[in-house]
This record gives sequence, structure tokens and C-alpha cells, in this order.
Amino acid sequence: MVGALAAIGALWCWHRAAVGPTRDRAARLGPARSLVPAALEARLDPVVASIAPGRSVGWGLAWWAILTGVALVVGWLAGPPGVVLALVGSVALGPVAARMARSRRARARRNAVPEFVHGIARALRAGAGPALALRTAPIPEPLAAEVAVLRARLDHGVPLVEALGAWAEECGDPATRAAAGALAVVHLEGGAAAAPLEGLASALAAREAVADEAAALATQARLSALVIVGAPVAFVALGGIAAPDHLAHLTGSWAGRICLAAGLGLDALGAWWMQRIVVGAR
Repeated sequence: MVGALAAIGALWCWHRAAVGPTRDRAARLGPARSLVPAALEARLDPVVASIAPGRSVGWGLAWWAILTGVALVVGWLAGPPGVVLALVGSVALGPVAARMARSRRARARRNAVPEFVHGIARALRAGAGPALALRTAPIPEPLAAEVAVLRARLDHGVPLVEALGAWAEECGDPATRAAAGALAVVHLEGGAAAAPLEGLASALAAREAVADEAAALATQARLSALVIVGAPVAFVALGGIAAPDHLAHLTGSWAGRICLAAGLGLDALGAWWMQRIVVGAR
């Protein structure tokens, strides 16, 4: 009963701290500057922004600490194997979240390239030249930083073809290279360029749609691979919780430790192999 009331009170305090004037007062009580080191904050900021836009790195670390604490409490109730699993899960949570954030940003960027090319084609249809169209076309948010660099080079007198080549080389993305090459050809050859650029943008969007469909069709394979990889680890962990003396045979002697390490190594090798197969299908 006391635990339930404490949980309800904590939720109410969190709600009051997240909305209205209480949030402003709580913010003023905090430190004047972030307690997170600048290097760590710069590394984690894109991850937190992708998972929870508008939130700070400190907010993300606070929630990670809360989840880690809850996992450790639950693991402690389950015994030593539960604590080990809680620690492994807490450590793995960061890389998994970072990988998901990178994948989400990469997908948003790939989808933004055809949109940017469409904008340039519309500017060309309105009568602008290639350089002016590149400067005035609307910029999708995922491309804002790199297009700002591209426009800054043009403003500083860098030739258009050279600036486009640098953009393509820095990004290394096939869609970006195709778009930069098409814009360079349009600038050098002249003529009616809106229709070819619109065709290129449509082709890039269609290719991305096909890649997304392939990834969706591979979801079942990824889930199957996850089950195959996680089942042995879960079996050992649950077996250790149910019968700790059985787990002691694996951890109490060098032969058992070698078997455990070999099993985990083969499991990791299988996970890598299945990941390569699934990624190759995309």
C-alpha cells in the first residue's frame, strides 16, 4: 500500500514538474549550466534529439539511470543471474538506442534528398538558373546543415560544379552523388532541366520506397534471428534463477567457464552472420 501511494505521488510530482509554471520553477532550481561533459553531450545530443525531440541530454541520462535502477532492483530480487542480466541490459541500452537513432536519421536523410531535388526542379520551372535554384529551393530539415555548407561555398565564390562535387564526396551517399551529378550536368549543359530533375527525384523516391519495403519484408527474419540468438541466453539465465546450483557448474570451474565463453562466442558469431544476411537482403 505504501509503495503504491509512493508511486502515485511520484507520478503526480513528475506531471506537475513537466507542465505549467511548476516546470519553470523547477528549471530555475537546476544548475546554471549542464553537468554533462561537453564531449559526451555533443555525442549523445543527436541520439536524444532523435528519440525525444526537444529534450536535453541530461533528461535522457536521467531516464537511463531510472531504468537502470529499476532493472537492478528487479534483478536483485531474482538473484545473481538477474543482476548480471540487468547490468548487461543497462549497458546495451545505450548502443541500441544510438543505433536506432542513427538508422532513423539516415532514413530521414535519404527521404529528404528527392524532396530537395523536387524543390530545385520547381525553382527551375519558375525561371531560376541552377545556381539560383540551389540557393532558393526549400531545404528539408535532415539536409539543413550540409546544404548550408554547400550554399556558403557558393557565396564564397566556389564554382558550382566544384561545390557539388565536394558535397557528394563528403556525404558518400548514392542518392546525393546522383543528385549532385545531375545538377552539375544541368549547370554545364543548360537547356530544359526541370523535367529530368523531377524524373531523377521520382526515381530516387521510388528506390527508397522499394528499400523500405524490402526492410519491412525482412522484419520477420530479424525477429526470428533475435529469438534464435536470445533463446540460449534466456534459457541459461532462467535456469540459473530456478536452480542456482546448476549455474554454479558453469561458473565455478574453468571447464564450465570455457564452455560458457565458447557458447556465448558462437551465439555472437551466429548473430553477426544472420545480421549480415538480413542486411544483404536489403
